[in-house]
Amino acid sequence: MSTAPETKGSTQDSNLPPEWLYRRFQAVGRAQTHYLLLLILGAAYTLAVESGSAETVNVGFLGVSVPKPIMRAFAVLVLGVLMLACLGTFKAAALAFDMLQRALGESGRSLSMYFIDEHPTIADFPSYATLIEGKPGRLTRFGWVVLYPAPLLSVFGWTIALWWVGVDARPYVPRWLWSIHAVNTALLLVACWQMGVFVKRRWVRFMGDEELRKVAARETL
Repeated sequence: MSTAPETKGSTQDSNLPPEWLYRRFQAVGRAQTHYLLLLILGAAYTLAVESGSAETVNVGFLGVSVPKPIMRAFAVLVLGVLMLACLGTFKAAALAFDMLQRALGESGRSLSMYFIDEHPTIADFPSYATLIEGKPGRLTRFGWVVLYPAPLLSVFGWTIALWWVGVDARPYVPRWLWSIHAVNTALLLVACWQMGVFVKRRWVRFMGDEELRKVAARETL
């Protein structure tokens, strides 16, 4: 759950017990791990389905077969919601960690997210290998713009491709599919904006903490 503080909580929130803030941070970490896994599995499943030549898809847990256009439309819907949720966990984790640091006072200043995260993902451990005496090294900075953005951008790119295949396959059968495509379009526009914010912050963090502080001071996200 590698990220950086983005916003500051209110004075009232900062009076919450550190134990509560710590549990909140860990809960966000668990959610982030689950959403990231579901995104990757969902993308892999739809990629396998699209690689086949069958016109219907067997949905085992429902015990039914559905036409590919219907599966495609709802797959984009699910992937879009998961993507927004996953991106939201980065902001939630940053806020919880920032509030925890301030609640701990002087001792919280030296607190590192690396060592209190109880739910690291496979994207975290390569960055741990780049730490020098427990602190980020030169290679760690490259991990900030590769380890999390790369899989998220790959899944997001695939989701957009899947959306376009569905939208471009006219006439829509059944006809009500246009409404699902309309919802997906709006959802992906919001996800695209949030993805831009996420990548920008990763890049700013890569360029240096001083620039990150200036950007964070100018923007409230």
